[in-house]
Amino acid sequence: IALGGLGGILFVLGFVAQEAGGNMIWLPFTEFKFISAKLGGVLAMFGSIAALALMPWVDWHKVRSSRFRPLYRIALIVFLVDCVVLGIMGAKPAEQPWVIISQLATLYYFAFFFVILPLLSRIEKESKLPTSIYASVIKKTAVVALVIGLLCAPLTNKAVAADAAPTPPHQAWSFDGITGTFDKAAMQRGYQVYKEVCSACHSMDRIAYRNLSALGYNEDQIKAIASEYTVMDGPNDEGDMFERAARPSDRFKSPFDNKNAARYANNGALPPDLSLIVKARHYGADYIHALLTGYTDAPEGVTLNAGMSYNTYFAGHQIAMAAPLMDDQIAYADNTPATVEQMSSDVTTFLAWASEPSQDQRKRMGIKVVLFLIFLSFLMYLVKKKVWKDIEK
Repeated sequence: IALGGLGGILFVLGFVAQEAGGNMIWLPFTEFKFISAKLGGVLAMFGSIAALALMPWVDWHKVRSSRFRPLYRIALIVFLVDCVVLGIMGAKPAEQPWVIISQLATLYYFAFFFVILPLLSRIEKESKLPTSIYASVIKKTAVVALVIGLLCAPLTNKAVAADAAPTPPHQAWSFDGITGTFDKAAMQRGYQVYKEVCSACHSMDRIAYRNLSALGYNEDQIKAIASEYTVMDGPNDEGDMFERAARPSDRFKSPFDNKNAARYANNGALPPDLSLIVKARHYGADYIHALLTGYTDAPEGVTLNAGMSYNTYFAGHQIAMAAPLMDDQIAYADNTPATVEQMSSDVTTFLAWASEPSQDQRKRMGIKVVLFLIFLSFLMYLVKKKVWKDIEK
């Protein structure tokens, strides 16, 4: 009740502040460019959110479901449309007719909580109630579930077919789990493997040199890395294209100018871009690691096509890419032994980061959201107890 009352008070304060600012514009859930008196706009915005907490106390009708309250259902549908209109108005310039539409929509928003719900709770008569919850909900839900199950059956069959390829063994990745994070040392080693081995054939068009700051490189190091490459730029004042040293804002340079050149250099096979390769492959990082370490001699009786190599974990086992890694192929800057297993693990970690650079931030935010939802669930439990206390007695 206090929170809902606070919403009403904030709305009134916002209204007064807008009057003082010269323009009576009060739009919850919109950008500040609509609001001349910013303090009033902020107060109205928070008031619109706080008003949501008032619903259990302004709607005291004995029937809670809109299924059996036709007037309430109409008011609720109009309220949902009103919220959509407010969102659209937030992207419009502060001019007519958008201003008056916004004001009317905002008026209905607050009237829904402070006028319509209390009024309907007092005067509305409910329609005929069902004899049981089965007749009202469960029976219809069962039919919907059956239809969804029939529609999803073909998709399930396709997923089973995709699993026909050998399942790669699971690796203990540092970024696994809800609290896992990327190992910066492993990412730097993985970038070295990509730079010295993989970049000869594979592009990473979605990653810029400046993104390497997430690996622990400082600004000077990133500038030095970028300056090792030249990129095409232009046109200049004379209308000609020209080459220049790459800058941190440039994306990784592709090894080929176009797809045809890439196919020609690789016997007709097109090396995939590695920017999102971990997300694009079933089993993700485990598959990439298994693929890099899965090269073996073809079993007896298996004939390989020209230019193909045998790989245990590749679908069909014949892959156009020859084994890319060998022991001691590179010299790690931190003197880590460059075994095939180590290099595969490091470059997979780097590619996993490239596929989702914001993963660490997303996980941290997710933990905060879950904690908030737990707290919110507790508040909703208290609201439920308040709403149903008379019936439970």
